[in-house]
Amino acid sequence: MTLPATLRAGMSKLGESRFAYMPARMAAKRTSNLFCGDCAARHCVGWFAAEQLRILNAGRMQRRIERLQRLMELIVEQYNGKATLRALQRNNGFDPDETRQLAAQFKGQLVIEKLETGGRPSDIVKLYKSEKLHRQR
Repeated sequence: MTLPATLRAGMSKLGESRFAYMPARMAAKRTSNLFCGDCAARHCVGWFAAEQLRILNAGRMQRRIERLQRLMELIVEQYNGKATLRALQRNNGFDPDETRQLAAQFKGQLVIEKLETGGRPSDIVKLYKSEKLHRQR
């Protein structure tokens, strides 16, 4: 018994062992509902990529939150509520770009302002809550 050309093509992509014991009519019905080999592979790759990104993003967000908490603790404990970006970089390893990204991402937590004292202006990092308290007084 010979199989139709479309069935033979589907069998070559999916593997002949899968259809070895099926009657020809059942095999013809079965292949019409399957993805072609390339489509199934693309679908699986896309799903795995999306899941991997979801897991990685959760880990990245957790690390950012931990860095934010560490930065806030430093500002309160070592710098009395406000610190320069330069001091955070030199003494504590917080890159100014990272600090700016954290302030932009968590807008309700940190504020970055320029402080002009007659010389070159400094970028100052403050906690947002302390900024609100100072404005209320």
